[in-house]
Amino acid sequence: MKQIITKILSLCFVMLLFALAMSCGDSALPLSDGDFDLELDMDTDKARDSDLEESAEIELENDEAEQESDFAELEELACDQNQCGICDGVDLPLIGLPCGVCGKWICNANGTENICEDPGFNECDACGLVISDLGKSCGACGMRVCSESGLSSVCDDPGFNECGICGDSLADLGGVCTHDGCSGHFVCNSFGNALLCDALKVNQCGLCGGPQVFDLNTACINSSSCTTLYECNQSKTDIICPDMPTKNQCGLCGGADLPDYQEECENTQPCENAEACENTEPCENTKPCSGNLVCNLAGDALVCNAPAKNQCGLCGGPDLPEIGIECTLNGCGGEYSCLPGGLLSRCNAPQKNECGLCGGNSLPNFGRPCEDEDSGCWGTFVCKEDKNSLVCGNLSCK
Repeated sequence: MKQIITKILSLCFVMLLFALAMSCGDSALPLSDGDFDLELDMDTDKARDSDLEESAEIELENDEAEQESDFAELEELACDQNQCGICDGVDLPLIGLPCGVCGKWICNANGTENICEDPGFNECDACGLVISDLGKSCGACGMRVCSESGLSSVCDDPGFNECGICGDSLADLGGVCTHDGCSGHFVCNSFGNALLCDALKVNQCGLCGGPQVFDLNTACINSSSCTTLYECNQSKTDIICPDMPTKNQCGLCGGADLPDYQEECENTQPCENAEACENTEPCENTKPCSGNLVCNLAGDALVCNAPAKNQCGLCGGPDLPEIGIECTLNGCGGEYSCLPGGLLSRCNAPQKNECGLCGGNSLPNFGRPCEDEDSGCWGTFVCKEDKNSLVCGNLSCK
């Protein structure tokens, strides 16, 4: 502002000098002949004044142009600027406020809008500058990692461990340890980055420092001729074929004990056809069949070997599947039944009587001569209509 005021005062001073020069030229009096030298001097003065006037006009024009520029600067300073410095621009109240995850609102190139300038999180997930040396080696064994604030990196260097290499601390080196039940001490592994338990090796029977035991759990035949598997001896230094299992009374290895083997037993299976049995003397199904307890096919239980009764109740008798089935004999119907002893069957259909009635009364007088009581005539006995009795017929009176 001070420079602008100085320029304005300089311009005013030049304009004042120009005005005075013009005033002096207009008020000059006409010269006489005797004053020729004076007129020449005056012409010279006028020429000089003309040059001065022209120079003043050029300077005035320059000063006016500079003055217009200064006035424009003053006008610009005097306008209502927005947050981006634009006269009468749109109000942008967010300029400078936070945005996104790590950014803030700034002006666009024209100062007419606010835009979010957000670089995002850096390599340490913090709002800060790029950290380009993360993961690089540092110190004796370290590497650069994120600082606590995440704004920079620091050297995380654990130094050499107890095994003399770069790695985590192995504070238990030399301490007591147990491996597979055997005691020992921690030692460095071949890489030096971890510890191993240096303990006695356990053998196949679980003995620390014991000899190698081969063929454990493979098949063997024991003293009872039963197949089993080799197992460790009591001292866990070798294998033995165990005495168990043994065979039971049926010769089954590991089978249940059957102390009643060969004891007497009875088969109490009832007769399948009690009615048929009732026709025998005595009734066979009232007497159980006897035998001995013997092994079943699997050898794990006992069964009574007493024979079963057949359909006629005979222990061990032949199978008579026809017992009770209908049959016909001489035109009369019946069913098969047992013969005494239960070895055979027969058709128990009744016989026909003299009149042809199945199971009818026996009529021995059929066909014999007879005398009719009412007429006194003679004839022969013939069958009545029911075929179960006789009447005197075929009468002949002489």
